[in-house]
Amino acid sequence: MGEGGSVILSWHGRFHPGDSGTLVPLDFDIPPGTTALAVRFRYSPLGSRDRERNRIAVQAAAQDYLRGTPFDVPGEEERLFQARDLDRTVRFVRNLFNVLVIEPGGASVGRWDLGTREDPPPAWMGADFASPGFAPHALDAGRWTAAVEVWEVFTDEAEAWLEIDAYDVPPTEARSARPKSPGLAAPRPRRVERARLPGVLYGEMHSHTVHSDGHYTVDEQGRRASAMGLDFVALTDHNVTSGHAEFRDGPVTRIRGEELTTFHGHFCLYGIDRCHPWQDRGRRVRTVDAIDAARAAGALVSLAHPNNFGAPVCVGCRFREGSVPYDRFDLVEVWYGAWAQRRAEIVKTLGLWDRLWDAGLQPVAIAARDWHGVAHEDTADVVFPVTAVRTDDRSEAGILAAVRAGRVFLTRGAALELSIRTDVGEGDVGDTVVLPPRGTAAIRVDLARPHATPALACLVRDGRLEAQWEPPRRLECRHEWTVRSPGRYRVELWAADGELLAITNHVVVVGGRGSAHR
Repeated sequence: MGEGGSVILSWHGRFHPGDSGTLVPLDFDIPPGTTALAVRFRYSPLGSRDRERNRIAVQAAAQDYLRGTPFDVPGEEERLFQARDLDRTVRFVRNLFNVLVIEPGGASVGRWDLGTREDPPPAWMGADFASPGFAPHALDAGRWTAAVEVWEVFTDEAEAWLEIDAYDVPPTEARSARPKSPGLAAPRPRRVERARLPGVLYGEMHSHTVHSDGHYTVDEQGRRASAMGLDFVALTDHNVTSGHAEFRDGPVTRIRGEELTTFHGHFCLYGIDRCHPWQDRGRRVRTVDAIDAARAAGALVSLAHPNNFGAPVCVGCRFREGSVPYDRFDLVEVWYGAWAQRRAEIVKTLGLWDRLWDAGLQPVAIAARDWHGVAHEDTADVVFPVTAVRTDDRSEAGILAAVRAGRVFLTRGAALELSIRTDVGEGDVGDTVVLPPRGTAAIRVDLARPHATPALACLVRDGRLEAQWEPPRRLECRHEWTVRSPGRYRVELWAADGELLAITNHVVVVGGRGSAHR
């Protein structure tokens, strides 16, 4: 492997299913005068084509996914297979390996993430150039580390090979290693009709590009986001931030993020200026340390898709409870993916969100489609939710400040506004309002939607139904209640067929005297 360079690391490993979820640290020395580095990695087999074996594993994952939800009923597993195209996974369950490259100071400089390629190209890096997933970095002489991440060995055995070559003079192919899409044809994205209100921005909080396992370049993603009618997109590539350098001014605000992708769950970081690795040079897992470092630097941390499928459908995606304390999360992806594809998961996570609030934590609910490519874009039958943020500041800082404050609702297209007024103050979503003794709270809900289809609106207090009403068949309407009880209040909008259409974050009403406060 490799011509014209000096081999500074050559490694071969053999793995079995019991090795899944382990790390292999490999130290190597970069000699003085190195100007280019080539990382060449491959593994075999890529996965299993044994359909009988695969189906047993995928069915077990589907049954576990549905367990404990109202959708754990006869026929739902078959519907889920069709909605999520799980037969594709049955045809091929993949093994999964990655490689992280770490410089002498301990910082990650890039991640090899080409596990679906039969003959993957090398990843290149130098002081002023890099392949997708890697950041340009001075190749200082000294001891570096390559950490092989053994995510999933589904087959009886798998082998992996890693070679790292050092070059005194960068070859032509190194400097031409620029981010580009895999060449997949993508139709123009569908633009979903959404109710537009002054001071409300719609955006995507979870996305990937060619810098990890997404299909679009950063520029392509930005153009498609604009065509979809989005106002902002958070780029959360897996364990890398190399795509941030390609942000350009445009109609869509770009938010610097990273998806901390670990063996026991995924966690999105927002408003970061560097990568936060979850492992210490491949020698130990340090997820909580990475999250704490990001929060100390002012980042917001989200618990991503906590009730996602487990392996082998989605390796590492499902949150392992107890691996990270819930108090580390500022946000939770409560509405993850389209209802038609993930309704069991959404209902589970709604319940988790309420339990966290019951426990005294106050994470903000956000929506996410986990945008990798055209498969996560809207169609006539499948519409993904967006995160709606109330703010007049379209900057990254302004959007994240409003998200942190909880001034957020989640929606397929309707706009929900919830306000509560008492004798001593009033507040909107994200606020706390004081209810004096023997006082009442006037609750007002304003609903705007692009289509006046039959729906049911629900006022929810402390996770339980307080009241409900059928909105009139108008594009805009208002409804009011009077309540006497403190608690946390939100509004949910459901379609007549039981599909979730929109949900607000909370207004908190507390007993006592005083004025409204946050």
